Amino acid sequence: MAGEIYFPGFSGAYDWGAILDQLIAVKSIPIQKLQQQKQIINQKLQLLGEFSQKIENLKTLIENFNLSDALSVKSAKVSNTDVISVSVTSEAPSISFSVNVIGTASTEILVYDSGFNSLTETIGSNGSFTLKYYTDLTNYVDFTIDYTSTDTLQDIVDKINNAQDYVRASIYFDGSKYKLMLSETSAENSTVETASDLSVKAIHLIGTLPPQFGNNVLVQQAQNAKLQIGNGNVIESAGNAFENVIQGVNITVKQTGSSDVSITEDYGKIRSFLNDFVKAYNDLVTSVKNLTLGENAPFKGENTLMNLKYQLANALNPLIELGLIEYKEDGTIALSGNLEQVIQDNMDEFQLKMNEFLNTSKNFINVNYESFKDFKDFLQNQIDRIDERVRVLAERLKREEFLLKRQFSQLESFMNYANDIRARLQQFIVSLSEMTGGKK
Repeated sequence: MAGEIYFPGFSGAYDWGAILDQLIAVKSIPIQKLQQQKQIINQKLQLLGEFSQKIENLKTLIENFNLSDALSVKSAKVSNTDVISVSVTSEAPSISFSVNVIGTASTEILVYDSGFNSLTETIGSNGSFTLKYYTDLTNYVDFTIDYTSTDTLQDIVDKINNAQDYVRASIYFDGSKYKLMLSETSAENSTVETASDLSVKAIHLIGTLPPQFGNNVLVQQAQNAKLQIGNGNVIESAGNAFENVIQGVNITVKQTGSSDVSITEDYGKIRSFLNDFVKAYNDLVTSVKNLTLGENAPFKGENTLMNLKYQLANALNPLIELGLIEYKEDGTIALSGNLEQVIQDNMDEFQLKMNEFLNTSKNFINVNYESFKDFKDFLQNQIDRIDERVRVLAERLKREEFLLKRQFSQLESFMNYANDIRARLQQFIVSLSEMTGGKK
């Protein structure tokens, strides 16, 4: 067949192209029906994929929820958030207490009093000094700073800052002189509190200092944060954060003053989970209704979807018994009852019923999730079989079309030959008539 080309009506004796098109169109009807079936199945497969995603979302929601963790969550209520903020962990006890903030943390700031006449003025001599920073009254870290005669105050500032992260050097201009200022980078780095006469301080420069430095002057004292829990002892912290003041309780002070703190169980994670479950459940139930009910429903009477709805409804029984779920007229559900009260009235029963609900839901969702995967595979296999049948029919139709073209072409050739014979006969008869004078 390769290389053979046929053109309808090429000789002008018989234009068979339209007839061939009609024959091919009739013979293509089975292929068109198969393609229509494929389109319907593809639509079902798409709807099933969307529905399967809803099941997977519900499956993920239930599998990711941990009841024990949700029941161990604590929260803290603070009466005066301008004074303190409080964070708690599951180890925190359920108690109420008062907090009195006596002082907040501050950093030490020192200025050397002589100063440079300009920012371009150089030191004029070589030397070195040691920056010693006390993290407490007895322990310190130290760093050596070397300088040359051509260094400016900015050069010294840069060398100090590049050498360490405990003390921040900067330039202080008092209106006439440029002076070295040193400040702690963080109050948490040291528990040393600055004495007003500088007999005790955190920042020390020791060695051969440039003559332009002079003596250090106190700008701001380093102070530890101080608070008191109830009538207890005063507690100090280098910074404003107090960790595990009470087991599992962290307090950050903001300003002096008083505040009450109440630590209670927080069932927000459980409520959030139940809200998400109700939403996912209603989404599934509504989808089942739309897909299975009605004359034009794509999965009308499909047991795989209907069974999911019934099994999911049965899994709700423990929550209904707890009074946390109620049915609505349209078959969807809503949260009901007082969650906190239900938990507090009988914690053991709540845990028992919740675990029963979670385990039942996990089991049936896993089973149905696999069933829907099998259902999707079944539909995909149908599409694959249709594609194969279409391929076979298309190849057969192609062969038939070629044979028809050959037959029509041969018929056209025969008709052209017959027309040629007829034309010759006519010409012969005319010539014979002329020869006989028109007599028979």
